[in-house]
Amino acid sequence: MTTIPFDTLLFVETLTETGVDEKQAKAISTAVYDSYKMADFVTKTDHRLFESSIRSDLEKLSIELRHEVSDLRKDMNTRFAAVDAKLESLQLHLTLKISSIVGGILIAGLSALGLFMKALISASL
Repeated sequence: MTTIPFDTLLFVETLTETGVDEKQAKAISTAVYDSYKMADFVTKTDHRLFESSIRSDLEKLSIELRHEVSDLRKDMNTRFAAVDAKLESLQLHLTLKISSIVGGILIAGLSALGLFMKALISASL
């Protein structure tokens, strides 16, 4: 931080010109000067440097977040592609199972129909 310049002589002269005793003016000047030395003042330059530092940090964080989001998107896309592949495989497997069941039912139905027809033909002879 910055210390603010303080002209003790000018301060004493200003006080004495308004009627303050010179000894009191010097004591007041010393007290004010000492308080300025102990104080930690923020100047516009300090503020600008701090603001610039914060902006830089925020920009770095923003870039890091963008990269993390991008990586997460890639990971999610990879995972979704794997899930899609599994679903397609399951769909094919179920289609084959259903087809074999339906085929079995058709064969059984045709066999039963054939036996029924043979029985009808035998009975009519």
